[in-house]
Amino acid sequence: MCIRDRFNSSALLVQGASDLTIEGSGSVFLFHVGAGVLLRDCQRVTIRNATIAYDPPAGTQGQVTSVDPTGTSATVRVSAGFPSLKDFAQYGGGAMICYRWAVDAATLVGGCGLPTGSPGISTDEFEISGTELKVGQFASVYNRHGFTLDLVNCSHCTASQLEILSGSFMTVTEFGGEGANLYDRVTVARQPGPYSPLVQRLGTAVPQPLMSSNADSFHSYAVRQGPMLRGCRFHNAGDDFFNVHNELSVALPSNHSAVLYLVDTHIAAGFVDAPGAVYGFVNSLDFARAGDTVGLYQYNSFDPLSTAQILQIQHLANPSQQLIDLAGAALKSSQSMPQINISSHIYQLTLSTSVTVSPGGAFGDVLEIRGDGAMVTECDFRATTCNLGRWKSSDSTISKNQFGQAMMCNLEVTALMNWQEGPASIANVTIQANDFASGSCPNGSIHVGSMARQVNIEGNIWPAP
Repeated sequence: MCIRDRFNSSALLVQGASDLTIEGSGSVFLFHVGAGVLLRDCQRVTIRNATIAYDPPAGTQGQVTSVDPTGTSATVRVSAGFPSLKDFAQYGGGAMICYRWAVDAATLVGGCGLPTGSPGISTDEFEISGTELKVGQFASVYNRHGFTLDLVNCSHCTASQLEILSGSFMTVTEFGGEGANLYDRVTVARQPGPYSPLVQRLGTAVPQPLMSSNADSFHSYAVRQGPMLRGCRFHNAGDDFFNVHNELSVALPSNHSAVLYLVDTHIAAGFVDAPGAVYGFVNSLDFARAGDTVGLYQYNSFDPLSTAQILQIQHLANPSQQLIDLAGAALKSSQSMPQINISSHIYQLTLSTSVTVSPGGAFGDVLEIRGDGAMVTECDFRATTCNLGRWKSSDSTISKNQFGQAMMCNLEVTALMNWQEGPASIANVTIQANDFASGSCPNGSIHVGSMARQVNIEGNIWPAP
């Protein structure tokens, strides 16, 4: 028996729970774009045996019916059961992303452009732009808004045997907290499945949603102990299959050598909602505490400068304008993301020893908030618009997985300056016994940064040259 629970725009929120099991028993949880299952401040909570889906769908799509003589502009007819581009733009929110698929609806061709101004020709059609557009190709339009399964400040929680059908934005996420969460046999895929809202509404002869996630299938940010992904299946992702990282904050000097300012550069949901909303901002430095260690690094090179123990950390409610201006200049120097409201993201740290930071700033991170010990094993990853994965967890393992088609043949083990993703230094990573043979990514698609040490790559299977 399938129980269909319709939450619409409200999250299924579990907050402050411990030692709780949510047994889905085959239930289907239906949401509108932007909402999903949210675990906040939980310990040892398990959610299992359920399907999470969106009705209306978390995107729209259709087939190209006509192309201009130059092959750079096309008309797309919306598929049955999907919203018009205009309706989707109104209820979806967030940045809209367009992808193009071959006539087999299985092979990802590349991106496509959307017109400015009116989002659709009519309720049934919209325009796209690109190169080598062809009649019969498909276009899918999604936005980056909300999360589907989101764990905030959680520890030792488990998601098991969940099927997520064409989720919203980053589909499975964890932000902050002690971590050590388990994701066991979680599927993020585009298959309608027997309980798909489209199947229920239109019957079985319906088109598959072309995408399964509008950004990363799995994203881990600023947890103390990394996640374990076991037996998961992530297909047709709108960005990386997985990304595990902490944050590279921008460090600023003060008038006292044992006092340091850190600017939180990573806004976990900065593309969507205001602070305090269900999917609002998550500041990684809110999870730092006295006794932790801050590490300082040079811009660009990530060369280590110094470390010091944190005696006290304080989120500044009303920083001076001089400090805000200094932070703004340093953020510009560090190529930080521009969405930041600087005044609400400055922290003051009192340290156990003196440190030296130039007025232009440096990178800083909290060494205990690194997502160390992460593991991805026995998973199936197929078709992504971006990277195979981004990995920044020390003492970690990627093993016995299958990797399929990727538009960017890149499984990287390195910090990213432009996205402020750390840690700056990574050590003791094992990447072994993975099968890349079913995709098009050649041997050499694993890229290790200069600050990553003891990375063991062995026994992986690659396509024949």
